[in-house]
Amino acid sequence: MTKPTSPKPPTNPCEHPSFTKERINGAQTGDYTCDQCRNVFSWGEKLEIEEARKKK
Repeated sequence: MTKPTSPKPPTNPCEHPSFTKERINGAQTGDYTCDQCRNVFSWGEKLEIEEARKKK
């Protein structure tokens, strides 16, 4: 019997280049999904990511 493996962390972390408003059953949740890695972020987290990107 083989031992299940845990997912490996990405070698290159996502820079979250763009976001889409998250929808569930057609209704907006107020959160945002990264178009590249599909992680979900709150509005505040999205703003922090965008501000950090501007400082680079």
